[in-house]
Amino acid sequence: MAIINLQNECAKVKIELQEQNKCVERLTVELDKNTQFPRRITEETGQILVNALSEIAAVESNANCAEVFVCVCVIFFMTIIRKIRQKLVTL
Repeated sequence: MAIINLQNECAKVKIELQEQNKCVERLTVELDKNTQFPRRITEETGQILVNALSEIAAVESNANCAEVFVCVCVIFFMTIIRKIRQKLVTL
């Protein structure tokens, strides 16, 4: 009789263990679903920031080029004005 009770108890424990395993699987799937969205948003936001930094670097580079161009133009026009003044003085 004791063996039959142990077998019954073992069967009950086995069923409980299977139910707990199903619960763990369900919770694992649910956890994966709940973490996928924030992970995806984080990755997308990171890519947006990388793109923004690249665009900022390009704009800064263009601004630096424009600044150099303006300086060169100012120097060029100042040289022309100086030459014109020199010619006016000699007249």
